[in-house]
Amino acid sequence: MKPKRFIIGVYKDTKTLENLEANPIGLLNYLAVEHANLVGLLGKKTGHKVDKIKALGDRVEHAGDGLFKIMGSLAILRLKFLNRIDCGDHWAWLADVENYENISKGTFLTLDELKRQKLILS
Repeated sequence: MKPKRFIIGVYKDTKTLENLEANPIGLLNYLAVEHANLVGLLGKKTGHKVDKIKALGDRVEHAGDGLFKIMGSLAILRLKFLNRIDCGDHWAWLADVENYENISKGTFLTLDELKRQKLILS
């Protein structure tokens, strides 16, 4: 499949939102099951208080334009964020896929797996 567009939800008042407003380009990393231990850092901590790139250390690689890719990602999409729709506590951003790379085969980190590991609630 060759994806062309995505809709990405971004919570308001987050560092991610600030970053996208300053530079509307981002990387979407498709994480493997082995990345489950990163959920606490990437999804449950705010970039306003924690330097996530520093905390990830050698688990990230600079990808240019101030973007970083997570080592061991199964695929990476480079997105150009376009329009956004106010959805209450978050924005729904329409993004064009500028390019993508399938990196390796593996088991994707899914919502079901996050629930199974009790990293998120059912």
